[in-house]
Amino acid sequence: MPDTYSLALINIDEQKRGEREIQRKQATTNEIVQLSEILNVKNTDFETAINQTLAKLGQDLEADRVTLMEIHGDVARSTHSWQRPGVAEFSASSRQSVLQRQQLA
Repeated sequence: MPDTYSLALINIDEQKRGEREIQRKQATTNEIVQLSEILNVKNTDFETAINQTLAKLGQDLEADRVTLMEIHGDVARSTHSWQRPGVAEFSASSRQSVLQRQQLA
């Protein structure tokens, strides 16, 4: 009697993509909760809370710089900023030129 073999292939790419999307959304939600806790619970000093929040966000995103901007009409100004140690601070003229380039785009 000959040997009989059976083979079944199942493509699980869509399932894996869905799982990664769920993990990404959970990580984003956790990050928002942690940042909210810094702003709402850990500090009574709002300036300190903002600076700690920007630092955590920058470190978690592995960013070189995080800047909080305040926009009034066509004018945007940096109100708070964090940069990774060793990264140069933006000067006022650098911030202005970045804003001008963004407006031209």
